[in-house]
Amino acid sequence: MNFQPKIVLWVVIFLAGAGLIAFSSIFRDTKKISVSSPTPSPTGSSPSPSPKPLLSSSAGTPVPSNQIGKPVACQIGGSINFIDKNLYQTKGAQIAYQNVDHPARLIFWKIVPDDGSLKVGPNIFSGLPLPNGERPVGASIDKEPTVSFYSLTAAISYGVTDSRGVEKIYNADCTGLVTITAPPK
Repeated sequence: MNFQPKIVLWVVIFLAGAGLIAFSSIFRDTKKISVSSPTPSPTGSSPSPSPKPLLSSSAGTPVPSNQIGKPVACQIGGSINFIDKNLYQTKGAQIAYQNVDHPARLIFWKIVPDDGSLKVGPNIFSGLPLPNGERPVGASIDKEPTVSFYSLTAAISYGVTDSRGVEKIYNADCTGLVTITAPPK
């Protein structure tokens, strides 16, 4: 009768698995998650009325979409002065932004002239307060700069949902400029 404890064990495992499957089938549809985004209007006209979904801030706290103003905007300013390759002094170098609707939106930096030696950030709104906020601009040198002075501008991405529910991504240029001085040679 050595087979009886093994059979009992397999029956218990089978019943537990069947119970888990039944439990998950009953409760899987009790909470719906909305993944739609608000409908900002690039032309300034008001969008057609639709249910207002909740947006998540970078901290995970829901932000009601009716608190997202329009249009998306950003401003940059200040300066970064490199003392050496690994140390810089910042004088008010920051990006300020308004009405960013999602932490996955991007920040696109334009470095002039772009000799490939600078890296600038932040580059995404994940981890930043939404929908409005400001953040210091940071920079690093990856290779020896070929010039001693750079100008930095930026644009941020935002989405517009059309009548079919399809989101199209646009970029809004930031106003202002950050100046960067390379380290002395």
